[in-house]
Amino acid sequence: MRPLREHLWYFSPRTLGALLQQHGLSCVASEGVGTPDSLGASFTLLARAGILDDDLADRMRRMNAFRNVAVHEYRRLDPAVLEAIVRERLGDLRAFAARILERAGT
Repeated sequence: MRPLREHLWYFSPRTLGALLQQHGLSCVASEGVGTPDSLGASFTLLARAGILDDDLADRMRRMNAFRNVAVHEYRRLDPAVLEAIVRERLGDLRAFAARILERAGT
C-alpha cells in the first residue's frame, strides 16, 4: 500500500485543478460577472460581485497558485507541504463549495 504522501503527490494537484476550474469558471459564466483572464481572476470577479467574500476569494486565489506550482513545478514541491495543505486547507474548498451551492439555491 502506498503511503499518503505518495497518493497525494499524484492525485491532489490534478483534482484540485479540476475542482477550481470547473466550479470557479462555471460560476463566473453562470453569474455573468465578467470574463476572467485567468482562473485566479475568476475569484476576484466573484468577490467584486459579492458572491464570495474577499477573504474566501483570496484563499481560493492562493489555492490556485499552489495548484500551479504543484502541477508545473512539481519537482520543487516538498511532499510535507503538500500533505499539510491537504490536511489543513480543505476547509477552504468546503467553504467555496458551500457558497456556490448556497448561491445556486441547492
